[in-house]
This record gives sequence, structure tokens and C-alpha cells, in this order.
Amino acid sequence: MKFADKLILLRKRNGMSQEELADKLDVSRQSVSKWESEQSMPELSKILQIAQLFDVSTDYLLKEDTDTQSSLPVSQTKTSEDDSATKKVSQSEVEQYLKHSNNVAKLYTIATALCILSPVPLLILLANSAFTLFSPTLSIILGIVGLLVFVCLGVGCFVYSKIENQQYYHFSQQNISLDNATRKTVEATKSAYYPIHIRNIIIGTVLCILSFVPIIIFPLLVSQYIGVGICVTLVVVIVAVSFFVYSYTKMSALNKLLNAGEYSAQNKKVSIVMQKILSAYWMLVVAIFLLYSFITNDWGRSWIVWPVAGVPYAVVLSITEIFVDKKVNGATNNLDKNDNNTSSTEDS
Repeated sequence: MKFADKLILLRKRNGMSQEELADKLDVSRQSVSKWESEQSMPELSKILQIAQLFDVSTDYLLKEDTDTQSSLPVSQTKTSEDDSATKKVSQSEVEQYLKHSNNVAKLYTIATALCILSPVPLLILLANSAFTLFSPTLSIILGIVGLLVFVCLGVGCFVYSKIENQQYYHFSQQNISLDNATRKTVEATKSAYYPIHIRNIIIGTVLCILSFVPIIIFPLLVSQYIGVGICVTLVVVIVAVSFFVYSYTKMSALNKLLNAGEYSAQNKKVSIVMQKILSAYWMLVVAIFLLYSFITNDWGRSWIVWPVAGVPYAVVLSITEIFVDKKVNGATNNLDKNDNNTSSTEDS
């Protein structure tokens, strides 16, 4: 087995992508790619770094042999359980997954919009005296029925999305292995989408801030239609949150394929917890809204939960990313410390 094959083996057994290995060695990903494709050899200093990083000898790296497992140290001789932690994904599977993720992003967006829209029928019937077709009691009943229908449809979309995601659940659990051509395609897709992602987050944040404007403007213009102002606010919040949900869902799919960001090799388990937190956020908001409204019967003011919840959603996403980054950096630092300790022990 040649140096290039050994480097690929060691990198994958340690759950690293080419980009992550390049960062640790302070070289470009293209350099690592050339080493693994036998287009070039690393400098002696880099070979020493690789040996230290993977806890192997330089002799093992440089000498060609046929029995790879016997020459590997115990710490690198993994079982089939570790091999199963890496999944090879073809170009066609990547295309199918990205198409699936695009559809799921739309479903998440629709589900979130339905949950936020749920109080609109009740608000319109209660807040506007212009509606005289129904008695107050019937208006409340119809409004609550409309609210529950919207919530059920929203929850149904979330559940359906969850079921559809099961076929790709391993993408969040395992490290994804792509061939060079496929990886370059995914990286190019991510690079092209990243500016759009940033733009969407900025637009969503601005809209969340501006969502309070209709509540202020409508009572000043036509006080009897304050309910319309509230509904317009909810629509603005829906648009804002849609930018967040759709953009983050698409970016997460690309990060899963590249083992990047919250889906890096060291942080797979943490990312699952974070994903559940973000998925549960709006479900919690719905629960708070319904609980407060039914207990206080103050449907005329409980709507404020939605625009208020829209602004901290961006904050929750940011805090989640910071938390994940700290976890990744902590894992990386621990790995470096262990490598240094191992090296010191061998030298002594």
C-alpha cells in the first residue's frame, strides 16, 4: 500500500474530510487532494506532522506494504463498526438528496407559515366589528376551529417532512465520503449559494424588526381595523421566518454532504441535538400561544407571541451556531493535545 492510500485510510478512519486535514496541517485542500491522488508528495515536515496527528510512525507512512492492518498501531486498527460510520455517496445520490432537501425546505417553510397564520381567522373575527354575519359566540368557535385547522396542517407538514427525511437520516449520523469530482461540485454549489444564504438571513432579520410597523400604523389610520394590522404583521413575520427556515435547511444539506459546519466529523452528535432544538422552537411557540390564550381567554392580545418569537428565532440560530463551533474547536483541541501527549510518551 502506497503513501496516498495510507493517507486516505488514516483520514477516513479518523473521520476527517480533506478540508479538515488541510486545516490541521496548515495547507490547502488541493494539496491534500494531490497527495491522495499521487500527484505529489508532502514535504518532510508535513510527513512528520501527519505521523504525529494520526499516531503512526514515519516508517509506516513511507514504506510500501501489503498488510495494512498489521502495520497500523492499535489506536488506528478499527473494527467494522468504525468503517460503517463512513458512507460513500455517489453523484446521483447527491443530486437526489439535494432535490429532496429543496422539497423539504419548502415543506418546513409551509409548515412554519401555517403555524404562524393559525390565529388569523380568530383575530379577524374578534378584532373587527365590521363582521356582523355571526354572533360573538359563533365567531369565537369558528375562529378557534380555524386556528386548530391551521395548526394541524402545519404539524402535519412537519411530521410528513420528518418521515420523508428518514431515508436520509444516516446523512446526519455518518461521515459522508465523496469522490473528488462530486466534492468539487458540491463545494461549488455551496460557494454559489452562500451569498444568497447571507442575503436571506439579512432580509429575514430586517423584516422581523419591521413587522411591528403595521401594528402601529393601522390603529392610527383606521382604528376599527386594528385586526387587519395584526394580520399584516403576522404575514410579514411569516415572510421573514420563511427566509430563515428555507435558507438554513438548504445550507444544512450542503454541510451534511461536505461534513462541514455543524455536521463536521467531530460534531455529528451535537448537531443532531441542535437540529432538534431548532425544529422544536416553533412548536414551543405554538404551545405557548395556545396555552396562554386558552387560560386567559385574551385572544385579542395573545397574537403578540408571533412577532415577538420571530426576532429571537434568528438569535437562537446564531447561538446554536456559536455553541456548535465551540464544540468543534474543543474536540479539535483535545485531539491535538492527545496527539502531543502520545508523541511525548513515545519520545520518552
